[in-house]
Amino acid sequence: LTWLRGARHNNFSDMPVFSPTLNRLMKSAGQIDHLYALRAIGQLSAAFLTGSFDARVAEFPEVLPVGSGK
Repeated sequence: LTWLRGARHNNFSDMPVFSPTLNRLMKSAGQIDHLYALRAIGQLSAAFLTGSFDARVAEFPEVLPVGSGK
């Protein structure tokens, strides 16, 4: 189980990309770059489904194990 440091709920959708002002005002997206977050989520989701998650996760240092406290 992992988490994406700097992300909030709306980072897992394309809403921050299309409405950055609204997300900033409502604080519904995290501090992470929105396009980078979508790329990480998409690539790591595909890697998980193909069985290559462990090999690819190091490409995204913001992805940490749950409970790591960093």
